[in-house]
Amino acid sequence: NIIITNAFHIIATLVDQVELEINESIIGAVIGPSGKSIVDIQQFSCARIQISKKGTFSPGTRNRIVTIQGPPKAISTAK
Repeated sequence: NIIITNAFHIIATLVDQVELEINESIIGAVIGPSGKSIVDIQQFSCARIQISKKGTFSPGTRNRIVTIQGPPKAISTAK
């Protein structure tokens, strides 16, 4: 049990999260047709990428919020 807990803690500390803002006018290029571009980016980078729902913007802007999670190298590659 201690080993599993320690291993989980080590894995959890290696995952970071970054938020970016992407203008609504170009978010379609990030997502791609049927989501293909974002899937490709996730597979290539090994990062998890989430985009705020349509109509949900960063306050005072028309920018969608893009959240990238993963190890630092994966985040850097996804950016």
